[in-house]
Amino acid sequence: GQVIMFCERCGHDGSAEALGRTEELSHDALNDGRRVPVFNRIYQPIMGLQEAQEVGRPSPEPSGRKKAVLIGCNYPGTKAQLRGCINDANTWKSILERLYGFDSKDMLMLLDEDADPRTSPTLDHMRQALRWLVADARPGDMLFFSFSGHGSQQRSRDPGEEDGLDEVLCPTDYASSGCLVDDELFDLLVTPLPSGCKLTIILDCCHSGSAVDLPFVWDGGWRMTPGACLTAGDVQMFSGCEDSQCSMDASRMGRPAGAMTSALSEALEEDPNPGYPELLDRLRDILIDRNFEQRPQLSSSQQFDPRGKQFSLCEGAVANGHRQLGRAAVRRHEERPTAFFFL
Repeated sequence: GQVIMFCERCGHDGSAEALGRTEELSHDALNDGRRVPVFNRIYQPIMGLQEAQEVGRPSPEPSGRKKAVLIGCNYPGTKAQLRGCINDANTWKSILERLYGFDSKDMLMLLDEDADPRTSPTLDHMRQALRWLVADARPGDMLFFSFSGHGSQQRSRDPGEEDGLDEVLCPTDYASSGCLVDDELFDLLVTPLPSGCKLTIILDCCHSGSAVDLPFVWDGGWRMTPGACLTAGDVQMFSGCEDSQCSMDASRMGRPAGAMTSALSEALEEDPNPGYPELLDRLRDILIDRNFEQRPQLSSSQQFDPRGKQFSLCEGAVANGHRQLGRAAVRRHEERPTAFFFL
């Protein structure tokens, strides 16, 4: 309040208005038990638990509402330039339309070789697109998000990060605007979803294993990650590799492509609704046959039995099974030697 009054006395009414709005949003968040909004690159972990409103109810029928955000970053004209990421985004657009009944009018594509600057995958545009994706999400809705581009890591301020590092997605303007951190991705994509709303995420980038910080990782059984935050929605993510690995380039039908996108799209073209074990085995077999060492990873916001479930992008949402939502306080990780991964 004193800062706002000082700005007004100095004639900076515009700044005072922005600070007043920030103060109002912060008080609202505290009163509602939500995270205090942060307006810079530092993100706070959610702390505290609350009782879930719905637990263990039957999975809802599909609502028929489908939305998708597809992002491809080739970083043209930079030292970080890639070749196949826009092809990856177009591959997912084709698969969603042909195999799963998505409508192109319900898809938002951000490509950095598009002539329209409004659809460039800048950090700001990526945030806006992800907010659009989850806006007014309801039980039975089917959502899809894919990112193909550079991924990286940076030192974490989150005590829940076991290795002391945050995973990040690199927008096309990463050099000037920074990256999209895993904590913020979780806030944007996972936290808003209600029970029975399904979101599938495909990340074809380096260091993507826990790039959305989902609480459960499949390794023959569900392993809960340290400092996990539990939410109500059904979010399943296929990442191109583990956190410590890089995702490789490949080709699809003679065109440059990401190895993960190439392998997963080939598997789904063969069978759009396989069992989860069959899909994971086929995905890894394709990568091994092509001499890629990266290990794709399945993570989820809900625990379910993959051995008794078919994969689908347009049905089969898992209802919330958590009695409490949020995250208990965790001890800060020990300081580690500086470990940054640059493009």
